[in-house]
Amino acid sequence: AGGVAQMGRAGAWSLVVDEDGDRRAALQLRTWSGPSRVWASATAIALDRNPGDLLGGGDRQQQAHREAEQIIALACERIGLPRPVHVEVSFRPPWVGGAKVDRNHPPFPRRDDRVRRVQVHARVEFDQQVRGPVLLGAGRYLGLGLMRPVAPERRKR
Repeated sequence: AGGVAQMGRAGAWSLVVDEDGDRRAALQLRTWSGPSRVWASATAIALDRNPGDLLGGGDRQQQAHREAEQIIALACERIGLPRPVHVEVSFRPPWVGGAKVDRNHPPFPRRDDRVRRVQVHARVEFDQQVRGPVLLGAGRYLGLGLMRPVAPERRKR
C-alpha cells in the first residue's frame, strides 16, 4: 500500500508503508529519536564543504568519498555527537521510498546566487548509542540531513 504525494516544484514522492507494517511508524517518536548506534539518512545531507568529484572514478573518486565521510563525521561532532567510528556515503537512499540524489534532485540552496551544496545519503555508526533526533549538514534547519535510527536487525556492513 502507499500512494503519491505531489510536492510542487520538488516533484512527486512515492509513499510506502514502513517495512514493519505499522502505517503510523513515521509519526512515532521512536522512529526518529532512537537510541541507536547506527543512523541512516531519510533526507539527503547537504555537505558543509565540497569533497571533490564523487563520480569521477579512480583515485579522485575514492579520495572524494573519504573526504565526504570526514565532512559528515565533523558534522556529527559539530552538533555535539561523538565522532562516528564508520561513515558510508551514497547517492542512493538507505530507506525504501527515499529520494535518490541525482541530476533530478532539487539543488540546495535553490537560489542561483548561493553556492550549491553537494548532497549525499549516509549511514553513520557510533561506538555508543546516540539519541535523536539527528539532523546533519548545511540544510539541517530546512529539513535536509534528517537521520533515522537503524534497528539492529536491519543493520548491514
